[in-house]
Amino acid sequence: TLFSILRELGCYDPQGCEALSRPAESPYILNRFPNGTVTMANHMRTIREDWYGTFYRDEERDRQILKTVALTPRRIHLENAQLLGHQISYEGTGALSYRFTKEAGLTGFVGRDTTGIRIDGRDYRFTEQPADMAFYQIDAGELSEGIQSAYAVKCDTECALQLPFDAAGMQCALCRDAQLETTAAYPFTVQNKETLVEITSQAKGQWMVFYR
Repeated sequence: TLFSILRELGCYDPQGCEALSRPAESPYILNRFPNGTVTMANHMRTIREDWYGTFYRDEERDRQILKTVALTPRRIHLENAQLLGHQISYEGTGALSYRFTKEAGLTGFVGRDTTGIRIDGRDYRFTEQPADMAFYQIDAGELSEGIQSAYAVKCDTECALQLPFDAAGMQCALCRDAQLETTAAYPFTVQNKETLVEITSQAKGQWMVFYR
């Protein structure tokens, strides 16, 4: 009720994250981070909590409680949805994160069980079959000394991955951990200013970094 009053008084951007997430009919919750990344997931506000208050979880009691709880769907389905000034189409499971500007295009994405995303009429198709994957352009302030630019990529599915950045003149290496400490060089090709990389069993589930 208070939110509805404040919204009518103009306290919230009518197209902002709060206004899109809070109405009772909204199935999704959205957040936008300082670096421009937008994250969304299915809203769980319809679930009535019934926690029994102990410090440790009891799996059997949890199972009994869940028998009467209708969980929200995990699938995200967007078809030409108007979100924060952009038209988005997407199909996937769990949470979706993306970073996009008209000037730079798509510079970050995280999705599960998905082939890609369409933004403002442009298709960013990463795989032919649904996969779990992520990529992002590393911010300049996080680059190691001597590195001009870099992208981090991770895919948990063996597949052919097509990435929307031009890695011509870059090197690619697998990383030993999420800190992106490189280990072994990894092959890739560039075609029509997009980067193609085959995710094999060696690279599956590991971060790799493209850098110059």
